Amino acid sequence: MGFSRRRKAKNLEAQLLACGDAITRESSGAPKRAGTVAEDLGLGGQPVLVVLTDPAIYWSLLIEPESVMQMRYDRISDVEQEEGHIRLTERDPEYAASLDDPSNPYGETDFDFQLRSQDSSFKFSGLLNRALLRYSPVFAEKRGQLQRFKARQGTPVWSWSKCPYCETRLSSKVEGAVVCSACHRCFCDADLAPI
Repeated sequence: MGFSRRRKAKNLEAQLLACGDAITRESSGAPKRAGTVAEDLGLGGQPVLVVLTDPAIYWSLLIEPESVMQMRYDRISDVEQEEGHIRLTERDPEYAASLDDPSNPYGETDFDFQLRSQDSSFKFSGLLNRALLRYSPVFAEKRGQLQRFKARQGTPVWSWSKCPYCETRLSSKVEGAVVCSACHRCFCDADLAPI
């Protein structure tokens, strides 16, 4: 029994190394930010190695390491996440042109996967979200909100005319604090703690 377990562990380690090598070749050696084992739900739960790099997310089947797939963050148009279950949808204009299929005019493909470990899923999801926030068009508005908020740092909040997040005119102001009536966010000067 112990020998069988060791053999399975050695086999898994060899598969993970082969997948990692294939992903490194496919990604042209782009720096790896995180990696984890997951189940590809689109392929009936097949185990895959999923790796985050700077430009894209890559994955490879453990049983077929040379079959490497990828999605560039800047093409991911939809993201759904719930308790380790992640579904990414990519829109690829080149793929759409090659398909010439009226039922898929945007060249959409999905990667639907379930992270195996709860501990690694939290960290992995956080790193994926950070990459998507930085590059994906889904989060373009969020990037704009953060930029508007950062641009106002250091100026008294009572002098702000619009909410940096929803850009609604701010009307609820008191000394050192403002509340947006549309998105209900409260902003305070750095030296004031909200009540």
